[in-house]
Amino acid sequence: MACMVSFLGISQIPIAEIQANHSLYNGQYVWIEGVITIGAGRLYNVAGTPYLKAYIMDDSGKGLQIFDYALTPYITQLIRGNKVLMFGQITEYQNNLEILPTSYSVVGTGFNLDQYTIQMSIIQALNWQENEGTFIETTGKVLSVSPPNEIGYEVIMEDEITGLDIRIWNYFTNGILPEWWQIQSIVKVKGALGVFNSQANIYPGYPEDVNIQITGLQNRGASEPGCFTLYPNPVKDRAMILIKDDCIIRPTRIEVLDISGRITCIDYTIQDFGIEIFCGHLRPGLYFIKMSSHMDIYIKVFIN
Repeated sequence: MACMVSFLGISQIPIAEIQANHSLYNGQYVWIEGVITIGAGRLYNVAGTPYLKAYIMDDSGKGLQIFDYALTPYITQLIRGNKVLMFGQITEYQNNLEILPTSYSVVGTGFNLDQYTIQMSIIQALNWQENEGTFIETTGKVLSVSPPNEIGYEVIMEDEITGLDIRIWNYFTNGILPEWWQIQSIVKVKGALGVFNSQANIYPGYPEDVNIQITGLQNRGASEPGCFTLYPNPVKDRAMILIKDDCIIRPTRIEVLDISGRITCIDYTIQDFGIEIFCGHLRPGLYFIKMSSHMDIYIKVFIN
């Protein structure tokens, strides 16, 4: 067995040791310490009761799913880039090894994920037995995109050898929209590697996890979320889009999309101080404002 690390009198188990010895640790309570790669509230089935599905990775180069049937207690602390000391029970569910937290504390913030990102080819990522739970980056070509539903949607990417499923849960909250993906476009994806229906899947949780090259131009998605603001939010009848002075957005098209990705017609006027949009005809619900320029696409979520 690998050596345990002691911190303030607490013996921590490297995640690589746990992953390599499923049967030994299944059902056991352990201490782990690592950095959150996918935070609370980014991945869950919104059609049912929200639950915790997050991922943590430590210096051993391996990751682990964090699971709980409650979500709210974790939202403000299990945030991407936070380092967490956690005590919990190791369990295995449908080939996914996970920790059910009993207690935890944040011991650091603002960690860069570059050192916790493992570069892999698609064929390496398919070996989920070795890499399940690990935060990876891989590149391929978009082969297909499934129709979205209230749970999410699926993208299949491929390289010259084989394919890999990209599974987008909760897309109307995490902002990774179905219309981003174009068949045959080259995509670089970061995410936690998981198992679904006995097949390897990669789970991105944030717009910046998806980098799509479309006809030579980069779709940055929401990688610059501070470039414009929308207020008020929630919206009632009308709202204003304000673009910051130091941003280079020059929108050529403005659209509103519902949670299924359907484009909803809106009227808008461009004024000296911003763009006024009119939403009085929209039904109550969650929507996305999408601004396209010659080079980029920018998206924000709003409630009507």
